[in-house]
Amino acid sequence: MKSLKKLTVTAIAAGAVAFSALSVAHPASSEKGGWHHGKPMHHGEVATSPMFEGRGFDRMSEKLELTDAQRDEIRKVIAESRDASKPLREKLHANIAAERAALEARASERELKKLARATADSRVELILSHRAVEEKISRLLTDDQRARLEQHRADRKAKMLDRIERRQSEAKDKDVVTE
Repeated sequence: MKSLKKLTVTAIAAGAVAFSALSVAHPASSEKGGWHHGKPMHHGEVATSPMFEGRGFDRMSEKLELTDAQRDEIRKVIAESRDASKPLREKLHANIAAERAALEARASERELKKLARATADSRVELILSHRAVEEKISRLLTDDQRARLEQHRADRKAKMLDRIERRQSEAKDKDVVTE
């Protein structure tokens, strides 16, 4: 019974680490580039919020009716945050690579848990960094612009949830047909 419990705990820990590694083992986190938001990325490019980058920034600034001064300030915040968060992203990518290597090397449960905690800590640091950027940008907006931004985010979230639900329904239908 004791060995069964130990085996179960080990399997759960290994599964958690594997899921953790795979959830970010998306090509966008690879050293050779990949995809982010349906667009190719190149070596050294950073996956950032599409809302405040490139064409997404232009569309959003039009929707929010940003002034030229607001656009300049937001671009400045984004550029500063990109530089400041680079070590955090590099640390996260290194932790993910270490997890993958440990999984391939069939490392001990203790080592896998240690690596999973380090990766989780890195993710939290990056999330907090992104949150701080969002708060800085939010402070640059008027109340009306903030309300429009929140409505836009709510609309995007609803669309995403609808898309997920539709895909799950289609997958269920496909499974029923093949049975």
